[in-house]
Amino acid sequence: ATAGSKTLTASYTPPSANDLFLAGNATEPHQVLAPGTWVPIGPFGGDALQVAIHPSNPQIAFAASATALFRSSNGGATWSPAEGGIPQSRGLVSFLGQERSPARRFTQCGGQPSWLYVATAEGVGRGGVARSVDTGDSFTPTALDRPGDVASLSCSPINEQVVAVVIGSEVWRSSDAGLSWTQLSVPAGRPVQVAQLADRTVIGVELLSPGTTLVYSAPLSGTVASAEAPLPLAATRVRSLLAAPNSGQLYLQSDAQTVRSPIPGALNWTATVLPADSALAVAPNAAGQLLWSTPAGSSESADFGATGTP
Repeated sequence: ATAGSKTLTASYTPPSANDLFLAGNATEPHQVLAPGTWVPIGPFGGDALQVAIHPSNPQIAFAASATALFRSSNGGATWSPAEGGIPQSRGLVSFLGQERSPARRFTQCGGQPSWLYVATAEGVGRGGVARSVDTGDSFTPTALDRPGDVASLSCSPINEQVVAVVIGSEVWRSSDAGLSWTQLSVPAGRPVQVAQLADRTVIGVELLSPGTTLVYSAPLSGTVASAEAPLPLAATRVRSLLAAPNSGQLYLQSDAQTVRSPIPGALNWTATVLPADSALAVAPNAAGQLLWSTPAGSSESADFGATGTP
């Protein structure tokens, strides 16, 4: 990765566990072509905030910048905006002087690979979600329009109709592909991250002072979230939640450490060797195989993060 840049997200290329896309601020997405070799592939002209690979077609990749969502259909060789049907932003102008839709966050649906949800701006200080059912060829706005920016969104791994989002300081969930939304109640903290699992919505919060209860979950049949197991180390914020259904694990990064828990049943956290500020990617077809990156370099693990090697 570019020296000194802070990497944000990473994604393996299925079905191979040897190729990796990496995104970070102050740089473009990068793809690893050989161990330790990174090549800039664009889209050029701004920060890359999130990157992901199509779960069954490694030639299709998505990258979100501060002002647009891009798609590549040839493994990152070329990129083009994927914004058909996304409401244009108001008051946000790209570096080319063109008004663009700020799809800063997106989530793929493991149960239906052609489905994609993206975060949108519905005007100054407001956010929403749009849905694509054709791998980003076109988008349809959903019914959500709330104050604040979308901080996190996640689609169910088995049901593309179920999607959850953190917007402003609120958590909303839809069970009908965004036609209607229900707000979830979190008893403490400010929601900042969400992971939609098959049976429940997991919510990570931010606290005013360090604590260990930063994770809550709400069942699909309910709207009130209850506390999950406390984290091993006190922290003030959940930085990311990454569900890996193929390996049955949920990875959580706080500002203090990276931990994991088996997904079935109540969450039970186990510490990993991953730095808290790393960008984490989980191999799609190799249980326990991880790769993470920091400004200092990249490492990998074959045992769910219990150990790691550069």
